[in-house]
Amino acid sequence: MSRLRIIVDVLNWLTGKSARHNKALRDIRDWADTVEKFITDYRLRGSMDAGALAGNVSQANFDLIALGHKGNNLAANANRISQANVSPLLIQVIGEIENTRRALMNPTFRTTTLPGVVSRLCVSFEKFRDRLSTIDNL
Repeated sequence: MSRLRIIVDVLNWLTGKSARHNKALRDIRDWADTVEKFITDYRLRGSMDAGALAGNVSQANFDLIALGHKGNNLAANANRISQANVSPLLIQVIGEIENTRRALMNPTFRTTTLPGVVSRLCVSFEKFRDRLSTIDNL
């Protein structure tokens, strides 16, 4: 069985599949680190209070737009990651980022729906992070 694995690895290397997989995985992990920094900077993890987010609306909106844009660009590359279904989780996180931005921009939603949207963002991001941690480079 180890000979077959060696042959498959050589074929993946020759066809460039390994390189595409590793680059897509590296780019998505870098983006995930950026989302993690956003969640940490605005103290969103584990709290139902989105006060830090609502306190700095313009910067948070800018950050959310940048995260959403970069994530949308990566969504097509997520399919290049072998043996892992990362794309649906990535799209879910991007959707929650957009929902957070929408809730943040509407003053009536800031107080009513923003905490729920932020908690959904954190939950979907944790699922996404867990899936990324199980994937190895080829």
